[in-house]
Amino acid sequence: GSNIIWSLFHDYTLDELVLYHSRFQAKHDGVAPSKLCLADKYGVALMPSWLWVLLGRLTGEIKEYMAQEKYEINQAQVKGEGYKDEFEFFHAYKKKCQEWIETGNLMPKGET
Repeated sequence: GSNIIWSLFHDYTLDELVLYHSRFQAKHDGVAPSKLCLADKYGVALMPSWLWVLLGRLTGEIKEYMAQEKYEINQAQVKGEGYKDEFEFFHAYKKKCQEWIETGNLMPKGET
């Protein structure tokens, strides 16, 4: 996404806004998440479970999210193993996003 923004606008501010909406990427590069990160978490917190699961199934991402440790979902102690289905997994992730929103702390200790 950030490569597309850069190729269209040649603007580092927009490029970083998109790139660092990912907590994983921000952590990797040693920077704070961008303001877009919080908006992204609001999107998760407000999204109906059926829609998130449907989109995740259509793209195949839901299997990746639940299986791979590299994703922020799993790094935030929301492990994919042990959930009875994708809905239960999403509810746990949604709860974690709501915690981040309520506290305003997108990089809590232990997750940085």
